[in-house]
Amino acid sequence: MFKLSCFLNNKMLEYQLYGLFKKDEYVIYQGSLEEIYYKLLSIKEEIIVISSYFVKSRSQVLDVLVNMNHNIVIYISDSLEYGLLYNVLDNPSFFLLSVDGIKALNNIVKYMLNVRKKHEKSLEEIRRLKDKAESMTLIQEAKLILIKEKNYQEEQAHKYIIKKAMELRKTKAEIAKMIIERVLT
Repeated sequence: MFKLSCFLNNKMLEYQLYGLFKKDEYVIYQGSLEEIYYKLLSIKEEIIVISSYFVKSRSQVLDVLVNMNHNIVIYISDSLEYGLLYNVLDNPSFFLLSVDGIKALNNIVKYMLNVRKKHEKSLEEIRRLKDKAESMTLIQEAKLILIKEKNYQEEQAHKYIIKKAMELRKTKAEIAKMIIERVLT
């Protein structure tokens, strides 16, 4: 279940939300600009729909919302000013929408949630592969130490690391790190 945090200065946009979403799917925030900025910057990992009125004088707000607070931001503008948006345009959590495109907001929200999920899966896979590559590098380095210092053959060094990992109930990478740090030889 998602909830939209909406920062709109246009009654027509607010009215169009009524037809696109159920009442419990969004909140419209109003107040002074300072109250709005305080509320905006306190929102983390949500979907924010914001009109350009609240950003024109403070474009860094978008950067904070998308890149630091990890929000999905749908930015509604009547004039698409790309210069203000250079920090977020390439981010998969940012969507630029013209005022005329508001009717598609429901589909855009679903699309952005799907993009976010795929992006997070990709990042997790990258982290997993990076960890695996680092482990393999450690194991290779440890094998080289065993080959040089104990005159092991590569297969013997590999078997030694596996045996120690099982004996000490640690991963091969942890054993390799111990060998590199000369804790275990």
